[in-house]
Amino acid sequence: MQKTKLYITILFSTLFFSCVPSRQVDVPIKFQPIQPRIETAPKQVETDVMIPFTRELYNRLRAANQDIRKLQFFVDQTIILSRGTSQDKLYIDQGKLVNQSGMNENKIELPALTPGVVELIEPDGMRVSFESANNNIKFINNKYSPEFFIFSGNNWENGTAEIDYKGTTYRASCATCSSVAEAKLVVRQKDIMAGDTKSYIIGGRTIH
Repeated sequence: MQKTKLYITILFSTLFFSCVPSRQVDVPIKFQPIQPRIETAPKQVETDVMIPFTRELYNRLRAANQDIRKLQFFVDQTIILSRGTSQDKLYIDQGKLVNQSGMNENKIELPALTPGVVELIEPDGMRVSFESANNNIKFINNKYSPEFFIFSGNNWENGTAEIDYKGTTYRASCATCSSVAEAKLVVRQKDIMAGDTKSYIIGGRTIH
């Protein structure tokens, strides 16, 4: 009987305490912010390209009071200046009659993209020097070439022309095109895309 009462007491105690709710302890929640990232794009992006020097560029530079003689010019084709002199001699050498004939040829090569400077600006074009002073080649911009500044010469024949260079008359031809009239002036243009672009990337928040 005593054992039965003991079992009943233990069972009652177990049921009673199991029904009592446990006390909850409030724990504060901590929020940890994540640092944002700030990204800045480059200030300037520069690219260099060769472009033809046109009448439009000429007019814009003059309107902006820019000195065109400070601009670096280039020729876009290879130009060959040639000058030939014939030799016809008749003489006696060791009892023999010698009839000597032939051709002496002098050539000057102006490679494509050779840099030059403007020495003189004229109403119908510009004179550009590619070596010593006063040795220049004229590039015209007129009714025959209203847009570009092209090679100019005299006595045209089969895509070649005569010019005076270093005090001598040469016949100019184009080594990289069918006519020397296709050779024109080009300049190096630098395109600059300026401005700052800032990007703010939200980092978020986490619970600790």
